[in-house]
Amino acid sequence: MKKLNALTGLRGVAAYSLLVAHAIHYSFIYPGHQLLSDLTFGLGHFGMSLTFVLSGFVIHYNYSNIIRSEGIVSGGYRFMTARVAKLYPLYIFGIVMSLGSLPSNNFDNLWQAISDITLTQTWFNIEGINGVLFGHSWPISAEWFFYITFILFSGSVTRIRNSFRALIIFLIVTPIILAIIFSLKDPVINILTPFLALKGMPISAPIWHWLTYFSPYIRVLEFIAGALASQLYLAGAHKPLSSFAVNIYTLACVIWCFIGIGLNAFPSNFFANFLPNFIFAPAIAPLLILLCRYHTSLSNFLSKRYMMFFGEISYSVWVFQFAVMSIFLSSFVLSNSTWLSPMNAIIKTILIVILATVFGYGSYLMLEIPAQRWLKSKLLAKKPQYENTPEVVLETVRSPL
Repeated sequence: MKKLNALTGLRGVAAYSLLVAHAIHYSFIYPGHQLLSDLTFGLGHFGMSLTFVLSGFVIHYNYSNIIRSEGIVSGGYRFMTARVAKLYPLYIFGIVMSLGSLPSNNFDNLWQAISDITLTQTWFNIEGINGVLFGHSWPISAEWFFYITFILFSGSVTRIRNSFRALIIFLIVTPIILAIIFSLKDPVINILTPFLALKGMPISAPIWHWLTYFSPYIRVLEFIAGALASQLYLAGAHKPLSSFAVNIYTLACVIWCFIGIGLNAFPSNFFANFLPNFIFAPAIAPLLILLCRYHTSLSNFLSKRYMMFFGEISYSVWVFQFAVMSIFLSSFVLSNSTWLSPMNAIIKTILIVILATVFGYGSYLMLEIPAQRWLKSKLLAKKPQYENTPEVVLETVRSPL
């Protein structure tokens, strides 16, 4: 199995799209920048969708063979052990960083404490009450839901005979189903409300916003799109494309994503409910296949050493960006002069990106690498027959520099 370096670089694009979006939104807090605010939300929506579709692709590429060969119980255990080692060290560290900013009654409710420990907070719309530093742990909680779902459906995906047809049908039918759900907004809210009011706990967002953006029940569709694209790539049965066709399709996918970002400047249009979730998936899923199968200018760029560096540290960057914004730069002001306000915001944005990268790299070296080494030594010592499986090819521990 070959290394998919372009996808590592693309992971960096996803992480830094989110970082830049959050940094701009945090820095440009004064009035008069509505268009910038809308485009920033679009960039954030794109980064989140890219993260989830890419996760589905890489997870299926790495672990579908293990679950298929070892079964749901044994293979699923190995898979979940790997993901716990990847997610939990930084997650627990993030909670520790958040202790000083948590509401005083945050853990008075048993369900709140259990949801935080089990990474199920966004399953029940209570993620946003975890304090300012780690109140953005919802993607980690959503990923946890995806992993459990993956164990259950991965066997079905690997048995698909016509992967190309399955992916196309999914990318066409899913928006139709979502459109039907979105057209029934009020009934859906009425149905969900009783189930989300757990023991009277406060919710993190209005129910409709939670459903269309934070909810893993909608976002899992992006993960599945990535898994289906991965199966099509693994099947390798599709006819090779000409260089011209590859470049045209790649350009079309990129343009689609830019249009999706720009549509956020028109929030009242028909696509408003799709903008926070599935609108990017029909472009991202085929783009991942093109990047893996063909050598293009984009795939070569994403495979550069510095792009792979950004991809390797992406999880740590996600965790530390909120600490940088809330602790280190919360009171940063270059000048109180009104005409220098944009300069304040620009410099603050740049500092957030730089500091999040520095702290993220340090965390990657001191927390992520040791955890993955421990996992590799434990699992591969017991299962030497898997030395050449995709999980080792893609998740070999190394310094990004």
